[in-house]
Amino acid sequence: MERPVFTGLSHVCIFVDNVEKAFVYYKRILNANPRQYLPHWKNKGFFMAGGFIKEAEDADVSIGFMDVPGTKLTLELMCYH
Repeated sequence: MERPVFTGLSHVCIFVDNVEKAFVYYKRILNANPRQYLPHWKNKGFFMAGGFIKEAEDADVSIGFMDVPGTKLTLELMCYH
């Protein structure tokens, strides 16, 4: 069986302790640019789909998206609270 040929990455999710600090870090090392920031986002359906059944009602997450220049790569930075 032939292996698939990968032509690149489009989206990588990284779990972080603090999205705003991660913005600074990935700007420094990859020159990535913040595109969107959703602080303390709550969505019961999102958490239930992720397996957080009992916690879904009260759970929240901060999510940041960054674009890496010269690539089609988007970094998704997530901090669960």
